[in-house]
Amino acid sequence: MRNSSCFELKKRKVNAPLVVETNVYCTYILYTCGYGLHLVVQMDLQIEIPHPVIVPVPQPYPVRVPIPKPVAVPVIQELTVPVEKPMPYPVIKKVPYIVERPVPVPVEKQVRFI
Repeated sequence: MRNSSCFELKKRKVNAPLVVETNVYCTYILYTCGYGLHLVVQMDLQIEIPHPVIVPVPQPYPVRVPIPKPVAVPVIQELTVPVEKPMPYPVIKKVPYIVERPVPVPVEKQVRFI
């Protein structure tokens, strides 16, 4: 041990924050070291740090999640110009018609022009 301190605590790199409570014996040594008493601690302090275990904490009562109220969404009406209805195309009705037959015309004597 060094003469500058009564004992040294080995430092270990820990990713999670920890709270290490000192017991009465270590507090007493620190107290007596404050008064200048030279104590030699033969023991090597090693703190075993287990992996953090996440324990779910039960709720004392069921948690109510507020249901969001429906919000009225404004409806944007588009400006429309009234469109005239298109007129339907005129329907041409087929009327049956009579086919005239050629009527024989009496042929007169042909006149020759000289």
